[in-house]
Amino acid sequence: MTDNLPALPSDEPSREVARADTDSWIAVVADVSRFASMIAGTEFVPRSLRDNPAATAAAILYGREVGLPPMTALTQTHVIEGRPSLSSEAMRAQVIAAGHDIEVLESTGGMCRMRGRRRGSQTWTPEVAWSIDMARAAGLLSKNNWKNHPRRMLQARASGELCQLYFPDVVLGFAVTEELLDEGGQEQASPDAPAQTTVKRTRKTAKKAAAALPAGKPAERPDVSGPPLPGEDGYDGDQAPAPDAAPTEQTSAEVPGDGSSPSRGEETGEDSEGSPADVVDAETVDAPTDTETADEPLPDPAPQERPPAGPSSRAQHRMIFAALEGLGVEEGNGDSRKAIATVIVGREIESFTSLSKADASHVIDTLARCKTEADLWALLDEIEASR
Repeated sequence: MTDNLPALPSDEPSREVARADTDSWIAVVADVSRFASMIAGTEFVPRSLRDNPAATAAAILYGREVGLPPMTALTQTHVIEGRPSLSSEAMRAQVIAAGHDIEVLESTGGMCRMRGRRRGSQTWTPEVAWSIDMARAAGLLSKNNWKNHPRRMLQARASGELCQLYFPDVVLGFAVTEELLDEGGQEQASPDAPAQTTVKRTRKTAKKAAAALPAGKPAERPDVSGPPLPGEDGYDGDQAPAPDAAPTEQTSAEVPGDGSSPSRGEETGEDSEGSPADVVDAETVDAPTDTETADEPLPDPAPQERPPAGPSSRAQHRMIFAALEGLGVEEGNGDSRKAIATVIVGREIESFTSLSKADASHVIDTLARCKTEADLWALLDEIEASR
């Protein structure tokens, strides 16, 4: 009788499925998670993934599917608007590593032509070409990366199209990072990272502080039309003031003489650095004839650190050049370097020697936020869009 009963399903097929390539991550996911937790907070993890072990592990697993080692996967895979992408350079590397061929037929600032050949085949694929006219028609030439590096951007677009069209088994449907960024996407930031709006607010506040006193301008005495200062005719004080800033601050506090609350100038004079420019600003604002400035409320009660004044140093220039070179801006491309500094500083930069110390520090700090060339161009577009 038992011969007529249906056979029970065997466990053997499920074990076979577990050995398939699509499930190969099961055996390593625990180790990848531990590894991601170890490195997620380090500088070797891109800013968009930093302090997010889950996203770091996901990037490693994504890279593993196309054969990228863990640390390479972290720098070459990017999540743009929720969509994982691979840089064009990594796509070319994976195609060549798989035994296929890529031939660059032409690569200039106006045209890039490529073709490919699959492993074991004698036939080349049809050419894939990207021209500057195609980029213009797509509205890409207004972007900084296309302005400064048209040849490399043409290479990226041609590479991505070639790899996706003729080597899909290698790139496995990954989008091209440069293409998504050109379409206006932005790399997804880690949920644990500080909000970008906070960074913008700090930068705008710093601009307001810099606008109050131009960098490098020597302190000037207040206009004689204001109240008499210590040591001048008509001053009622009994003691001659010392040349230091502290007695001047005390005099500024005594000028109203009517019990009113201290004005903006007094608070500026109490800046933690106590620079001479701050003291002069306090004396000028406290003048009773300048009612508009005296009555203006302080926009931010928290004291802002004033950036150093004076011209930038050669050491700062070397730091800027090293950072730019690390992000793919070659040493001989001086115009691109100045164009990048112009966007970051917000004014035309004809020479790096025209940068102030504050400007150079701002450029260095901004470049330090970028880990890849794609990060740099995305950040420059963001800065321009915020103005």
